[in-house]
Amino acid sequence: MHPYLKTAFILTLGCVATPLLGAEPHARRCVQERPAGSGDAEEPGSPPSPERSLRKLIKGTGFSASLIAAEPLISHPIALAWDERRRPWVACTGGNLFERRAPSEARDSIVVLEDSDGDGGLDRRIPFAEGLMGVRSFVLHRRGVIVAQSGSILGLQDDNGDGRSDQHTLLFDGFGPNAVIDDLVWGLDGWIYATHGVVGGGKAGATSDGVRNAREEKLDPIPNAVIRFRPEGSRLETISISETVPGGLDFGADGELFFSTSFGELRHVVLSEHNLRRGRIGKVTTWAGLVKQPLNGTQAGGGGDIFVGVGASLYSAGTWPSDYEDNCFTCDPVAGTVRRHLLRPRSVTFAASSRPESFLSSSDPWFRPIHLCTGPDGALYVIDYCLADDGEAGEGETGPGRIWRVDHDRAEPLPSLSLADAETSILISALEHPGAWHRRTSQRLLSERELTKDDLDGLVSAGRNALDGLGRVHVLWTLQDASTRRMQEVGRIMLRDFRPTVRANVLRAAASLDGWDAAMLRQRTFQLLGDSSPRVRLMALCALSGVFGKHMTSELLKMYRNAQSDWTRSAILAIAASSPVDFVELAFSSGDERLSSLVEALTERIGKRGDIAHAVELVRAGDRHDPQSPGMVAGSLTILGDRLDPELRVWSSPRLRSTLRNLLRSGSVEVAYAALPFAENWIREGELRSDIEALNDRVRESVADLEAASHVARPFLERLQNHKDEQIVQNAKQRLCELDALKSESGIQKP
Repeated sequence: MHPYLKTAFILTLGCVATPLLGAEPHARRCVQERPAGSGDAEEPGSPPSPERSLRKLIKGTGFSASLIAAEPLISHPIALAWDERRRPWVACTGGNLFERRAPSEARDSIVVLEDSDGDGGLDRRIPFAEGLMGVRSFVLHRRGVIVAQSGSILGLQDDNGDGRSDQHTLLFDGFGPNAVIDDLVWGLDGWIYATHGVVGGGKAGATSDGVRNAREEKLDPIPNAVIRFRPEGSRLETISISETVPGGLDFGADGELFFSTSFGELRHVVLSEHNLRRGRIGKVTTWAGLVKQPLNGTQAGGGGDIFVGVGASLYSAGTWPSDYEDNCFTCDPVAGTVRRHLLRPRSVTFAASSRPESFLSSSDPWFRPIHLCTGPDGALYVIDYCLADDGEAGEGETGPGRIWRVDHDRAEPLPSLSLADAETSILISALEHPGAWHRRTSQRLLSERELTKDDLDGLVSAGRNALDGLGRVHVLWTLQDASTRRMQEVGRIMLRDFRPTVRANVLRAAASLDGWDAAMLRQRTFQLLGDSSPRVRLMALCALSGVFGKHMTSELLKMYRNAQSDWTRSAILAIAASSPVDFVELAFSSGDERLSSLVEALTERIGKRGDIAHAVELVRAGDRHDPQSPGMVAGSLTILGDRLDPELRVWSSPRLRSTLRNLLRSGSVEVAYAALPFAENWIREGELRSDIEALNDRVRESVADLEAASHVARPFLERLQNHKDEQIVQNAKQRLCELDALKSESGIQKP
């Protein structure tokens, strides 16, 4: 979670956000007030004891809570993960989050907690890494962790087996003092996903501009966004740009990605930035906003609604009653509560609704939940940063902090399975385990091993024979780094799986990886354009963008006509961009105005890229289909004329001259006028003079009186205000005013 989000409970939405290490003292006074008498500390300025805080927790119906760790065992905890030995690893900030610290005062740490005496309680703290600065999040990797700290991402490994990090590798550096990488989580695809936010600095839309990877290569600027990066530090990509600082981040069991924002909106990533760079209709974003639930409360110094969504966790542990499966839980440290959001598929994305009651809250004003994760036992673990209303979190390196375990009273125990030092065959079988932690941990451990041919055969066999859909999904992605060929082998089978989740993941893999058999993909994926699942159909479109065949054009245009979202339209645009004139011509011939946005987007691309060959073909297509679609043809030629550099020249062939003469004589004055720039720029001066003069006479007639103007489109009249003839300009302006007056009198709003 980003530092601005974690400090949101001391920075109201009206305050200026400042970077964590340079926060101004007055910022601490900007806090969320709680009702008087909501719970006092045992001593003024001190948090209640862990035992007393436990009694103050307010749980949802049917749930219980217990304490697993508190000060002094941990101090200022901020992130949590469980290793294959079922030990919790905890990132601790060695002091108040909001205090200034010089680099020489780096004292954050990552510690491992153990039960040393076997009584079931954590009582031993093993420092794995110390002397870190501004730690925010980490993931387990090989013999250590990959950790995000101030301005950089590090790989920390224990090479000699003493339980402490002794190898530090700089994976990415140069994020700057106002930027922090947070919310690290492994994706099914073997990349590490995270949030990136730039706060403070007094500049809207700020980016991290100086980031370099492990090879010292400078990367493109990174905005506020969900990102992903390779664990060896080679590549970093922007997945979903956010206009606000992104907050908590997690994957559903099916691989769908969700994140929350600093303004409390839960979002689903429908398509990646990579997908939309290939094709974007309108201003569609990569994400769908699912729910934004404000908290009625007051701020110090004034009233207002505040809601902060951080620390997202998708529950798929398989132990709680079924109505909790795939629920999303988010922390709101402003209100001191954990919220529960119910998700259900809707078209290519999801719909969400929030339960009106808090899932977990407290009458203790120090309760500040900031991080959630599911443990090996299927319970939900909540990190409580334990912060007072005045922003004080205790002094030095021994400040408060608790980790709570929340479980349902009717939780079903998971099958017992040890992953520590497990044989490869055990890890493969664990990919079908009902618990999400077991599945994800097994996949991570397998990806860290050098798999033999027998191991790969075992994975392929599991992919062929697995009864569980999620198990098949994990097998698929486990194979990606080991063998694309074997991954494709099971992918062929999984494309016929009856579960949409499995089919969608195969298509997602095919769209993101090179080396897949194009013929196989083209045949089977084309069939899946008619799949019953909207999400599968969308992923099929993404997979087809690299293996397009012209025989698909008609079916894709049919899909575009009936598409219910701009995400689907954008995915079709990405495919159509490889053969734009074929799509435009077929759209022209159909006369279906529902295809106008596709035609306009393809024309825009041709014009902006200065693609003169396709521009000439598009003009010829307009001539061939002018009678069927005069409005679409006029719109396309207008965009092409606006975007194409007038200095670009083409050979003035007799065929092109004939094409433009036909367009200048079109029965639609709008089509003829849209063709005028090409006649003036592409044909030698004088060769079409009589046709151009005749067109200007028609244009004058179109604005001569109100009756004539009522038969042409308003955009045409607006374009005439740039005409060379001053009289035409004045008449066009007058006709527009008259038309507006008529619409106003009749109660029709101006378009």
